Amino acid sequence: MVRRPVGLSKRARRYASLLLLSALVLAPVACTDRRCAFDIQFCESRVTGTLDVPLKPAELDGKRLEICRNGACVFAKIFVSRHEIGCAPTAADPAGTAGCESALEVTSSGARIHVIYYPGSSNDLTNGDQFALRITDASAFTVIAERVAVASYSTTHIEGNDCQEARSCVSGTLTP
Repeated sequence: MVRRPVGLSKRARRYASLLLLSALVLAPVACTDRRCAFDIQFCESRVTGTLDVPLKPAELDGKRLEICRNGACVFAKIFVSRHEIGCAPTAADPAGTAGCESALEVTSSGARIHVIYYPGSSNDLTNGDQFALRITDASAFTVIAERVAVASYSTTHIEGNDCQEARSCVSGTLTP
């Protein structure tokens, strides 16, 4: 298997940096001390996994990502630009959001996508949740790749301080 990770372009890195800087500057914080901009710890509940697809990266453009957790599904449209991949959610859904990391691995049989599921609420995540990951054509009639996996979770607790409230984030990984 040939693994060739592809990173973000210079333009994409610059855009991501601007977004992060904007989030830090505009984020509501409990104190007005300038140090708060640097003391804030970010966490986001999510489940991550991979899906091997028997398509070349360029052929993924316009396809549909489907992530189902215990039968409740969320969707995203895949777009590819110069070996970078993106997943745009197709609709707001209280069950969660489907996404993917921008890094796309090229394999000997096609591509490996790193998918991300952002739950609507981390309160109902339970070890043993059943996930189905699918790539379909744009019409969702033809399944191109599919993987069924079980989630295991860990929780990170962030202590409160003058700059932020205490909170917990749940991270999940999918195993075959």
